[in-house]
Amino acid sequence: MIKPSRKLSLIYSGISILMMTVVGVVVYIVTSGSIQDIYYDYLDDKAELLAIEHFEKNTIDTTSYANVVRRLQNTIPTSKELFINLTDTSKANVLLHRYLDSKEIASLYNPDIETVHFQYGKEVGSALLYQDQTAAYGVLVMSANPYGARVQKVVRVWIVMLTVASLLLLVLVNRLGVVKVMKRIDMRYQREKMFVNNASHEINNPLTAIQGECEIALMKERPREELVLAINKIAAENERVIDVMRSLLQFTSQDTVDRDSLDRIDIEQFMRENFGCPGINITCESNFAVMIPYGLLKIAMRNIVSNAKKYSSHKPVEIKIGHNTVHVVDHGMGIDRSELKHIFEPFYRGARTRGIEGHGIGLSLAKQILDTYGARISIKSKPGQGSTFTVHFA
Repeated sequence: MIKPSRKLSLIYSGISILMMTVVGVVVYIVTSGSIQDIYYDYLDDKAELLAIEHFEKNTIDTTSYANVVRRLQNTIPTSKELFINLTDTSKANVLLHRYLDSKEIASLYNPDIETVHFQYGKEVGSALLYQDQTAAYGVLVMSANPYGARVQKVVRVWIVMLTVASLLLLVLVNRLGVVKVMKRIDMRYQREKMFVNNASHEINNPLTAIQGECEIALMKERPREELVLAINKIAAENERVIDVMRSLLQFTSQDTVDRDSLDRIDIEQFMRENFGCPGINITCESNFAVMIPYGLLKIAMRNIVSNAKKYSSHKPVEIKIGHNTVHVVDHGMGIDRSELKHIFEPFYRGARTRGIEGHGIGLSLAKQILDTYGARISIKSKPGQGSTFTVHFA
């Protein structure tokens, strides 16, 4: 299947090729026509000079005649030069029909038309009507126009070369431009897709909690104190949804890290506030602070810790804070070595996770967030012994 960027590039390139081909053909036709017109002008001059030399030799002065002869010597070579007496129209037309068609002959007899251009086999010709004191004559000159063919060939070669060079340049420019645009479009699409997937994953638990509180509150008549407590829980979960959505929207909409959005976070305090609960043991050997948006770090670490709890086989999860690192250790089922390289891929779930709820989004989202803000996550695991996720902060 052709990628959209390549398909769009091919369309633009095809349009460019078509336009350049049309321009090349038009230029060639116009150039060829101009060359033919120029050659006809030379033939017209030759026919006029021949008529003067042939019929006015004895009526013009010696200097003028010598000038005519000199000019004739510098004109283009011709294959045939004919002087046809038009007094006897029938005989004249028989001769003229060898070279001219009926329309061209009629034009020749027309005194308002100076010259008639015609094609005779591979040759071109010019005919004019000359009237002296005794009779009218048709003066015809013909030539093979060797210059025109050569010039046309040179023009044709240059047009082809320029067209090919222009097409290659256009294809390159179009391809680079289209690929760049398509990469931007694809990046935007992937961000929107990531936002939808991550948001649906992150708000699933709060929405489930809100639904549960609503169902419990509506099951029967309850004292005002219990309803207030339920409403407060719903409000807290609602606030959590809002925070998650705001943080994810900020994360997926930015092209670069916004330094103004960073929060200075004390790691030990952060981990104890958010994950200090039964079943999780937190120890700190060396505390440190990081610069990262609070809401996004909470999403990333929550996914790592909740993943450890999910696969710990009901054993305590350990969080160890060391020098610029946070280790999240579980003593559960572990991960096969062949699956470790896929563990942070979106929607990937290992073979041992069957029957355990999940969508394969949490760890992928955590890695995306941490990578964006200069942190790095790694994993060590052995089947049957558990896993250790280590977050290395810069």
